[in-house]
Amino acid sequence: MLTCLCCCFAAQALIAVNRANLLTRLWKGAPRSLLRSEYFFYTQVRNLVESDPDIFSAGNCYGHRQYKKYDLWCPFGYRLSNDSSQVCTQPVLVRNQHRTQAPQMCGQFL
Repeated sequence: MLTCLCCCFAAQALIAVNRANLLTRLWKGAPRSLLRSEYFFYTQVRNLVESDPDIFSAGNCYGHRQYKKYDLWCPFGYRLSNDSSQVCTQPVLVRNQHRTQAPQMCGQFL
């Protein structure tokens, strides 16, 4: 059974590994203005979900003060259960003193 699972999801695992490698390269050398853009990171998780119909969600989390002044920040993209062609993004978990509501963004924008 495990062998079947490995074969069935090898392509999706490779997509995730490649995205992680991309983010590592960006953190090492991209302009600071790009790295401070929340929009950029939401676009990355959305694009990952849109890249393969077998990927139903993706996220990228940062711990205490690893991203801006957030205690914890996790942009997350996912397919709607009633319309798998629709991909939404939102912060799964945001903990800091300034943010209490996590907006859900669907459709052609973020």
